[in-house]
Amino acid sequence: MAAGTVDFVFEKAPEPVLHVEREYSKVATAEQCPNSNFLKGVKWSPDGACLLTASDDCWLRVFDLPADALERPSLEVGCAGGDGASASSDAGDPADSAAPALRVFEGETVYDYAWYPGMHASDPSSCVFASTSRAHPLRLWDAVTGGVRGSYRAYDAVDEVVAATSVAFSACGGRLLAGYNRCMRIWDVARPGRDYREIVTHRRRQDGLSGIVSCLAPNPDRSGLLAAGSYSGAAALFDENSGELLFLLAGHVGGVTQVAFSRDGNYLYTGARRDPDILCWDVRAASGVVYRLPRASGTTNQRIAFDIEPCGRHLVTGGENGCMRVFDLATGEPKASFPAAGDTLNGAHFHPSLPLLATASGHRRYPLAPSDSDSDAENGKPAFAGHGAQNALLVWRFQPETQRAADVVADAVEQAAAVDAAETKAKIKAPPADIRRYLKATGLIELRYIRKLSSLCAQTYYIKKLTEHSVLRRYKLKLVTTSLECAHVTADVPRTPAEAINEADAMATCPLQVEAASSEGASPDEGDAALTIEAEPQKTDLAAKDAKGPSPADLVAGRLAAAASAAAAAAAPLANNLSSVAAAAAGTVPMKAVTSQLQTAAAAGHSTAVATLATVTAAMQSTWDPERGKKAARANPTEWYVVDDAATTTRFFIIQGSDTLDHWRVNLTFDPVAFEDPSLGVKVHRGVYETAQVLYRRFLPLVQEHVAASPFAKVVFTGHSLGGSLGTLLMLMFLRRGILPPVALSPSYTFGAPAVFCEGTEPGMCGLNGQSGPTLLERLGLPSSAVRNVVMHNDIVPRAFACDYTLVANLLAHVGEGFRGHACLQNPNGRKVMYYFLGRVIVLQPDPEVSFVRGEPGHVMLPLGPGLYTLAEPSLLAAAASAAAGQLPAPPAVPMGAFTPMGANNISPKPAAVGRRDGAAAPSAASAAANPAGADSPVAVPAALGPPAPSLLDAVMELLDYPHPLETLREPASYGDEGTISRYHNPDNYTKALGTVEG
Repeated sequence: MAAGTVDFVFEKAPEPVLHVEREYSKVATAEQCPNSNFLKGVKWSPDGACLLTASDDCWLRVFDLPADALERPSLEVGCAGGDGASASSDAGDPADSAAPALRVFEGETVYDYAWYPGMHASDPSSCVFASTSRAHPLRLWDAVTGGVRGSYRAYDAVDEVVAATSVAFSACGGRLLAGYNRCMRIWDVARPGRDYREIVTHRRRQDGLSGIVSCLAPNPDRSGLLAAGSYSGAAALFDENSGELLFLLAGHVGGVTQVAFSRDGNYLYTGARRDPDILCWDVRAASGVVYRLPRASGTTNQRIAFDIEPCGRHLVTGGENGCMRVFDLATGEPKASFPAAGDTLNGAHFHPSLPLLATASGHRRYPLAPSDSDSDAENGKPAFAGHGAQNALLVWRFQPETQRAADVVADAVEQAAAVDAAETKAKIKAPPADIRRYLKATGLIELRYIRKLSSLCAQTYYIKKLTEHSVLRRYKLKLVTTSLECAHVTADVPRTPAEAINEADAMATCPLQVEAASSEGASPDEGDAALTIEAEPQKTDLAAKDAKGPSPADLVAGRLAAAASAAAAAAAPLANNLSSVAAAAAGTVPMKAVTSQLQTAAAAGHSTAVATLATVTAAMQSTWDPERGKKAARANPTEWYVVDDAATTTRFFIIQGSDTLDHWRVNLTFDPVAFEDPSLGVKVHRGVYETAQVLYRRFLPLVQEHVAASPFAKVVFTGHSLGGSLGTLLMLMFLRRGILPPVALSPSYTFGAPAVFCEGTEPGMCGLNGQSGPTLLERLGLPSSAVRNVVMHNDIVPRAFACDYTLVANLLAHVGEGFRGHACLQNPNGRKVMYYFLGRVIVLQPDPEVSFVRGEPGHVMLPLGPGLYTLAEPSLLAAAASAAAGQLPAPPAVPMGAFTPMGANNISPKPAAVGRRDGAAAPSAASAAANPAGADSPVAVPAALGPPAPSLLDAVMELLDYPHPLETLREPASYGDEGTISRYHNPDNYTKALGTVEG
């Protein structure tokens, strides 16, 4: 069963595939459960292997997910919504389609329960959940054996055990959080007992969160932000580490019963009892309610749970009318509504990776007087006030979005075959457009500055070797800090069974059993694993890294090899060889049709279909990746360091590119999401944006400290590959959120960074469609030169999302809902791309004699020899001369007013000599063959190039499409550490190539 996330399709009603009701009704006697055995919500385990429920009979039950849940036929279950009776009766109820795999008796009323977030069925030591009940301490239960792993006790002023009313784990799983009356208490999961830290939520005569803390939720971005709700009717945001109250959110009519963050951590959703609305808050501002989501919960004190879809686009909630209601979180509007129970629907929870939804139903019912219940008593059943009781657990199957893509894949394959036939008939490919009129040689001073930034970016791959002395000696800069210095330090945990027993309260298990287990040939490490939960699993990964570390060449080669294996292996000449990711996904039912059709087309020799498979596989990877959502527990999602230039009061934030498979998962999680405020009308790459959110909180104090130190302070964000995209996003986030004014921002340079922006929210409104209006940079008060994207001539990584996506646009629209309304991709009249670059594009061509180029010819659209060109609008004089003579002028010099990074006293930069020591502009590779006499004088448009590009946008798009990345992926020589992909994306090679451009 594949893990990952999946988009749900709500246009069609879901089908029930699992129904459990008798399990809860058989104990509902007047003696055992006088108020009917209603359920108290339902929760999937983090790995989706099982379900956890609590009910009024004080039992916790664990159900395993059947292996055939996606294939089994739907069930006939009575789900009359509203006040109507359930369609089933006890005599006619179908047998339960699943029995509990585990039952745990709490002894008293269960208040709350939560799964350990790192739980995975393949690791029994992680299979635990926590619960709290009346008059009992918090307990950590083994989900396999049902035993108590540990208990966590809180005491009041008279040293009596106090029961928690809510429980949750921290985002990383290392802490156990519990709510009490006017306070919260936090334990280290690995240290059961009474050793806890207390956060007081309210003090007398002071503002705060008063009342009983009824619900808790940590922010999933691991920023330490903790949300808490209270029966007083308010919610609050706290700093989990310091306990500081950040915001108090008041707006509910009744007591708050649930708080939940959006998947990106930017919004908080709160629900309350006797309140008909779920409220949405923006935690970045917390200035008021963003919108309200109405539901049927205005007359009940019962906790009615809601849940957010794994991909973060929709929210589902229950209600007193027994209907599940779905909302679109982008707009706050209702999406769909389906009857799900003949009773109150009090719980709904999405499966983390499959198109399944679990629901729980029932509510408290009071027994009638004996005189009113004679007939039922004769039958051995209690009589309750009201009808339609349905205390049941159901699992519903939705149609996954990828299943609908199967039909579209067939169309894509046919389209690919038609394209192949057309290419075969034409025999030749259309020549690229002539873009020379838009090429402008980069100024000498800027060239030197770009060389320096490129070298700094390459140093992120040697971050363990960076020292203050080396940075000062080589760059004349002061090293401020690095990601290694700011890494999260984990708490020490017991290393032996004896230490665990001594530090706990001896309730985890019997000491004799622990000692016996540890003496039965188990190593100390094995014993520890059986007793403790690894709070920071990445700690061992960090320790396992080689202290010396691989070179950037090794990192980039390994990264690109991983990408090729994960997203483009099928583009190799062995066309019937599906990539590893697609092969893994092919085992799931929705993917079988998709992958089989593509594989058949590839085996049949449709080369375009083979190339298309790489893009399709990447899209499927972003939906079905088994590791999606399991971010590293450490504080830094990528490596970085910060340096200061005292001479110019500039602070440089330098961010590393992708050097791990986790970073490539960020690259492949490329569905679009709104950037900052939806009113901006800009969408960005989701994976990069989520990573930037984490880095923003890490960089915030460093930025504020620097800006406060001098009124002339400047900040620069730069990086290679993924790091460059992160730098651009961070610059705009600090500007948009008011931390940095435009005057404090120096241009952001990226090196080999993928495009991650789409300036348009509706198809046809994208800037690529020729729509006029201010760009995002202009609306934020920045010039177009504020972002400068350096792209090597044959580097496919910057082209990955900015190349032509026409062939797979329709297919991607069915892979995920976010792609259907993506303006850049669904452009009816313009180019279809995934994302585009902000600011300017600077193309770099290295000297063919440099070692990594190996004598390969230069780009056909660029002049011969090494050069660094900014793509910009031609001067009026050059354009007029070109139009009058029908000729194209040599690239003009960089215009006056271009960026001068070394200060305001700079002279206007002269153009760098491009390809020749005498400073003259060199002809293109195509024109050299067409004009052997030389290129010192204007030359006519060569036959090897097409007509001139009509606009700057067309010139950039032509360059990004030639060659198309998928054509590069077809070639076997592209892969490996010596392949063209790795050589032209290597950060060290960017620096070498810049060194060959002469000044």
